[in-house]
Amino acid sequence: MTSDFKFERIMFTVFTLVCLACAPAPPLPEPVPIPAPSPNESAATPPPPGEQKADAKQKPDETATQEQFIEYRYYPTAKDALLDIVTASKPKVIGFGEYHAQTGNSVQSALSHFTNELLPAISSVTSDIVVEAMVTEGNCFELEQQVTTEVKEDTQRPDETVDEVSILFEQARAKGVIPHPITMTCEDHQSIYGEEVDYEKLLKLIGNKLLEETTRILNARASEYRENSRPLIAVYSGAIHNDAHPQKEWRRYAFGQRLQKQLPQNKYVEVDLIVPELVRDISFIQDAQWFPLLKDKVSSKKHLLIRRSATNFILVFPGNL
Repeated sequence: MTSDFKFERIMFTVFTLVCLACAPAPPLPEPVPIPAPSPNESAATPPPPGEQKADAKQKPDETATQEQFIEYRYYPTAKDALLDIVTASKPKVIGFGEYHAQTGNSVQSALSHFTNELLPAISSVTSDIVVEAMVTEGNCFELEQQVTTEVKEDTQRPDETVDEVSILFEQARAKGVIPHPITMTCEDHQSIYGEEVDYEKLLKLIGNKLLEETTRILNARASEYRENSRPLIAVYSGAIHNDAHPQKEWRRYAFGQRLQKQLPQNKYVEVDLIVPELVRDISFIQDAQWFPLLKDKVSSKKHLLIRRSATNFILVFPGNL
């Protein structure tokens, strides 16, 4: 495994490999409909493609659908942008994807932005959230510790990440949204570890587990009242996993493409979350087809929403590249 190969993949790898307290969710409050977007232009439902700002020089990804296009719009808050997406798309599942923070970055993480700004916007219509937080069983302690230590060293995740995941779970429960981590069994640990962690196998395993857990919840909710009162399920993971139209080399890791095929048309929505300071030095992101638009339009004060297709969005938080 080359160092470049390893680095690119660990940029997407797990938030945490520790046991999280996952108590039952409190009784649900009465469902409250998502409020309609405000009438001002900054938060209005996006008009048809021909009426929005667009960069004619941008070309669709080869792996994307033929309907793909590039549009962008500014919003005063992340909430306004997300409400526009949900109001227009009415999805059953939203897959949020982040580029993970690493040690040494002092800016607010995408996970913290999500917990404080985006989760409150959709919590009243969201029944469950599946999170790429890997929970160990404790049945093979030595191996679990070995894998956990190596992943932490390789990914260079800040110590604050564990706290941020815990806060997300707490905030979700407080809002009546049931959080779900994904469980790593002893067999899972054995399958990804030889002389070192095999990140290809780990990323594939994570994608499979995210799909399995989300599918399980979809099936369970289909026969319950929550299907009508809280029709949305959220998934929060690394940006490699939520991709509905991944590049060929990333397909084995993405649950988004497989989940999209299970749902009615346009009922899976992908939203990538970008903190500019966290991606500016990542070469494979700079090579992305949408990066020139991001670089040109990023704002230090406003939230930039890039719409790549009817169900594919990039939400850029205020910052600098």
